Amino acid sequence: MKVYFDMDGVLTLLDNLLEENRKQDETRQDVIDRLSQERGHHWIFENAPTSPRLPEFREFMRKLKQKGHEVEILTSLGLENPDHEGIPGRIEGKKLWLGKNLGSELLDGVITKLNMVHSCEIKGSFGSPNAVLIDDQLHPNISLFDKNGGKGVHYKIEKHQSVLRELIKELL
Repeated sequence: MKVYFDMDGVLTLLDNLLEENRKQDETRQDVIDRLSQERGHHWIFENAPTSPRLPEFREFMRKLKQKGHEVEILTSLGLENPDHEGIPGRIEGKKLWLGKNLGSELLDGVITKLNMVHSCEIKGSFGSPNAVLIDDQLHPNISLFDKNGGKGVHYKIEKHQSVLRELIKELL
């Protein structure tokens, strides 16, 4: 079984960073665009706060690997245009975050691949009968992943224990 972990909203608390930097009347995308202009496209993703549940996810990833499952990251860069100038910076920021927070899992081969797609809709194409996606976005991420034969797990930090218990029962 291949198990994909989303970054923003699962492994990181990106929305917390965006909310802390939001100016009055700015949308989420406005904040991302402004911070990208002010600090560079990499800054937002490199500095996303770590989920307080990351230690449990790290342990879960290692157990999945021990049981023969493949563990991969599947994350969106949040851009509709695949030629957007910010793609290289966003990739750099996410890689820096992963190196800082999951470096040992990358070096030890627990996480075998980083899949970075330009938009959420593309995540659905990774769905297959032997694939699980842990993601905080029901639409379009999980719904499209399920439509393509995968099993999407809707993750919310406040439901962490019940989601993790379900996954452990099913995969371990």
